[in-house]
Amino acid sequence: MQVRYTKTRHVSTFKGRTWISPYRILWSREGPVLPQIIIVFKTKDGETAQHIFFDSPNSFYIQGGKCAEFFKRVRSNTTIELQR
Repeated sequence: MQVRYTKTRHVSTFKGRTWISPYRILWSREGPVLPQIIIVFKTKDGETAQHIFFDSPNSFYIQGGKCAEFFKRVRSNTTIELQR
């Protein structure tokens, strides 16, 4: 799964399918513990919110009920891409 945020859009790709939707920031906080943000974006059923915790400049996790999903920035592997 890949998740990207641009200035105005939330982009998710999973198993070859991509979902793109605009989002807005509902709440944010910077502090000594973890910077956090709550965003709201459109879905086919209306809107959904995500609570995002940034634990480094290259990783974050999204709170989802009783669990969390962890995401980490990875460099593109151009060697694999060139072999296709």
